[in-house]
Amino acid sequence: MLEHSIDSPFLRKLEGYGIINAKGAEALDLLNRLSTNRVVGMTQGDARETVLTNEKGRIIDVVTVLACEEGLCILTSEGKEAEVAAWLDKYTIMEDVSYSSSTDEYQLFRLYNTNGSLTVDTPGPGRWKQLESGGTELHMVAQESVTGGKYTIMLPQDAERTAIQALLEAGTEPKEPSDEEYRLWRIRNGIPAVGYELTDLVNPLESGAGKVVDFEKGCYIGQEVIARLDSYDKVQRKLRKLQFDTKIEAAIEPGTALLSGGKNAGFITSVAFDPELETTIGLGCIRNAYTAEGSELELLLDDSTYRLRVVESFGGNE
Repeated sequence: MLEHSIDSPFLRKLEGYGIINAKGAEALDLLNRLSTNRVVGMTQGDARETVLTNEKGRIIDVVTVLACEEGLCILTSEGKEAEVAAWLDKYTIMEDVSYSSSTDEYQLFRLYNTNGSLTVDTPGPGRWKQLESGGTELHMVAQESVTGGKYTIMLPQDAERTAIQALLEAGTEPKEPSDEEYRLWRIRNGIPAVGYELTDLVNPLESGAGKVVDFEKGCYIGQEVIARLDSYDKVQRKLRKLQFDTKIEAAIEPGTALLSGGKNAGFITSVAFDPELETTIGLGCIRNAYTAEGSELELLLDDSTYRLRVVESFGGNE
């Protein structure tokens, strides 16, 4: 089992992620008008995470933008490439921008907890570079993501994973957790994920993505809503850790409502069984009135009522 406090390197293959190429003189300017972070002024070798939001300030996707010699490389989240491509195309009217996909050319991986175990000259924070590892040319992106992990690796589709192993000190073999193990680690560390915490049900400020919102950059789709929420302290919900009283056998879908005294208290975003605590834990988007540690909530599912509470840490061991 992957422990929440693991401090050794581990590796995940980013299945279903997309790579969109944007070329043209106005590519950066257009993306700057469609997302929360400042990308205007990026130069070759820069890497930046930003959130695409809709007119209501709700999340479409969290993407990583790489400034390349021939334009931009936009890394989308799992299952989001088509939606992001359609969103970009919708707002590309007269701009000098064209799009293509490189998804089939690369495998994408993310390295976690490297802790000084890398043997290569890594790119600095917010940068990416091409380097050689184990006889293979690959791209390494150093961008601390709101969804966890610092280094994203773009490995040619026909290359072996040994090229990633060669990035690490001899004898250091990164773990490769199952989806279930990774979800448990992610929940225990309060890390949001696209499709769970980061969806069109929420805005970046209430879902753990506020650090990639630039309040000084000017207008973008959804900016007015997000700026108003911040300026008037009107953010209604926050991402919180949750602990159930018992193990939940039934499937709980993201977005399932939570109640407190019969009132809407927010909704569940992720759940996992924790074998150390012998109970189900989760993350949720919780209304401000119920975010304090110890707040007791209820979840109604299949004619059963499950009790849970807001916690700052799980089992008192963080």
